[in-house]
Amino acid sequence: MKRYSRKEIIGRLYQRIEKHEPVIACGAGTGLYARAEEKEGVDIILAGAKSQALINGLAEEECILPYHDVNEVARELAKHLLPVIERTPVITGIGAYNPYIDAGRMIRHVKNLGYSGVINSPGSSAYEARLKQSCFRKEIEFITKAKQEDMFTMAVVKTPDDITAMYDAGADVIVIQCQETVKDRGEYIRYQKLLADSVYELSESIIVLADVGYLTETDDLQRLLTETKAAGIVSEEAVGSLAVQRDMSNTLKEIINFL
Repeated sequence: MKRYSRKEIIGRLYQRIEKHEPVIACGAGTGLYARAEEKEGVDIILAGAKSQALINGLAEEECILPYHDVNEVARELAKHLLPVIERTPVITGIGAYNPYIDAGRMIRHVKNLGYSGVINSPGSSAYEARLKQSCFRKEIEFITKAKQEDMFTMAVVKTPDDITAMYDAGADVIVIQCQETVKDRGEYIRYQKLLADSVYELSESIIVLADVGYLTETDDLQRLLTETKAAGIVSEEAVGSLAVQRDMSNTLKEIINFL
């Protein structure tokens, strides 16, 4: 497994963009899904507690509950994912809001594990306003420190204020993510467009990726990319797991109908 430098990853992403091809970043909570994603040519593989929780059938909000240390999950996933990946940068999700971690030490640790970058996921955006303000401040500090350590960074944002803060922190990629309360597909895409426009007001050259959330239909994804003008998409739930769910559902329906 090769660990890519920040410069190498950014270069690879811009090569994709210059070809007018979408950048694809997918979560992988198991080595099986990670290998499948690499085989199909995804640009970035995301490894962290959120990806693992989604593959285990949990809601994404459940991965931030105090049942386990999300950063320990990231360490454990390194043992299972990195040995089976040959040519794709693997970015790990870090719960930077943990008051007991030292940002510099954590960044050096994930580097030594073999990760090529970090993303602030799972993040603190689901917390109530006052708690989020305190926790998100630590996420900003973490992204700033990672940039200083010359590590590739992806920043998940949900509000225009989040965008300004992470832009100032020097994030390499801004991942726009819709608020959990938005359930309508049209409203979801409109909110993503609002966030994307907020990024472009700061800089038209920064890489913006749109989180697909619960959008799974090709037409919806195409509309998401067209309206946000994002360089690509992020799906922290492995695309493979969605395919497995569909196949299992169809198979079960056939069995039930047959019986």
